[in-house]
Amino acid sequence: MQSRSRTIVALFAVAALVGGVCFLTMRDNQVEQVVPQAAPLPTPTSQATLIKLKQLGARWKRNQHGQVNWLDLKHLPIADDDLVILQELPEVRFVHLRAIQRAKGNHFTNAGLRHLLCLKKLEALDLSANHHLTSECFETLKQLKGLKSLNLEYTSFAEADLPELCQLKSLEILHVPQLPLNGTTIGYFEQMPLRELWGISNRNSDYTFQFLPRLTHLEKLLFQADVYVKDTDLVYLRHLKKIKTLKVVLTKGFRDTSQLKQLQDLRELEYLSLGQKEVFVDSFDNSGLLALAKLPALKKIEAARVDDRYLEAISHCAQLTELDLTGYGNQITPEGLTCLKNMRSLKSIDLERPLARHKTFEALGQVPSLERIALSGWVWRYRGKSPPPVGNAPLFEMSSLKHLQQMPHLKELKLDYLDLTDEALKHIGECKTLEGLSLINSNITNAGLLQLRDLAHLKNLDLTGSKIDLEAAYQLHQFIPDCVIEDIWFAGGGKMPPFLTDLQEWKTFRRKLHYELD
Repeated sequence: MQSRSRTIVALFAVAALVGGVCFLTMRDNQVEQVVPQAAPLPTPTSQATLIKLKQLGARWKRNQHGQVNWLDLKHLPIADDDLVILQELPEVRFVHLRAIQRAKGNHFTNAGLRHLLCLKKLEALDLSANHHLTSECFETLKQLKGLKSLNLEYTSFAEADLPELCQLKSLEILHVPQLPLNGTTIGYFEQMPLRELWGISNRNSDYTFQFLPRLTHLEKLLFQADVYVKDTDLVYLRHLKKIKTLKVVLTKGFRDTSQLKQLQDLRELEYLSLGQKEVFVDSFDNSGLLALAKLPALKKIEAARVDDRYLEAISHCAQLTELDLTGYGNQITPEGLTCLKNMRSLKSIDLERPLARHKTFEALGQVPSLERIALSGWVWRYRGKSPPPVGNAPLFEMSSLKHLQQMPHLKELKLDYLDLTDEALKHIGECKTLEGLSLINSNITNAGLLQLRDLAHLKNLDLTGSKIDLEAAYQLHQFIPDCVIEDIWFAGGGKMPPFLTDLQEWKTFRRKLHYELD
């Protein structure tokens, strides 16, 4: 008897080890194996429901089980009753209802939102640009306890609605229409675990920034991309670990950049724009600029009012791949660009027209990692006149472009409004890796254009404003048929697309396009 008991116990142990695939029972002193029934497979969204969605004009995505879990109804003429279909979509997690239009003799109203309550797994809701929704909608919204993302941008949402909104204790991403962040509103916002808060009014930004540290979960900046932050306010942003783009104004100009050290905690910062109120030339503290070299994700810096000392400090950011130096008031000289040779990861650079000098291309030739150069420099303040001289650098010569051949990875080149001649095309034609070339308002001729015929990888060539005839462009097109050639051979502009191989066919196509434009 004891031996039989031990056997039964052993069998139970073996059953447990195999993960509960089966279980054992005793019946009439016999061991019987019982196999449990398999769990039912998830039911995919029915074809009838998908047809209804298509009739509404909806877009959707489905999960691995064929169930609709993402629904887009934005800009559609949806009425309240149309949302009854949500009862057939229990797996939906994301719903986009932006700018629902009034139609069908009915309106999309607060009552229509009650259909959302059947979506027990709803996580993200976009109600932006629905101006006709009122505060009554929060009677429904506050019941969506699982909501993590809510967009109320361009709605009638107001500060008085915050007590209702803060009942959403799982809300992580919130877009609001220009609300202040002050001593009153901060108490409501900090009741939610917000990682992103967008749309806060920046009219009193000096006052607003002081409240940011109270939003302990916040990871991203809450203003639009065109808002500049004073360097003295950077101390309030140190906990926003997920900031990827930031625009900063240096309140003391070149005299003191030390406040930029506050950015060292923003390990995911990728893009930084730097501006100044004035350019000071007496003393220079570059400690903050040197600190930027410690930001591992920083890839692009855009700077205004820059001089050579400023640029030299930036050049220590060896991790940068893009540098934009076209900001207003820059005072860089071609000699100052020699510091770029230290930036071995630099792939793209934008420069202004005054830097079109021989020494500039010589300096760029020392940066073999470059893949894109934009020296178009058509700055509105020149108003078609020649740019002022920069330093004592020699003027630009066509032969200066020979330094481009020192860049084995160069893919895009913009040399607009530089009065280039056929001699320039000779050197450009040696850059075999080029994929994009812009020569707007150049002085090249039909005869010189064929010097580009060996650019087998060229995908786009912009000759707008040049004196190139259509026949010459077509002739070049025969050598590089995959290239789109742009110019203004008739009013409205146009392109020679790669799929047209016959000149007469191309002319017919252009006449038809011209007729359609008229």
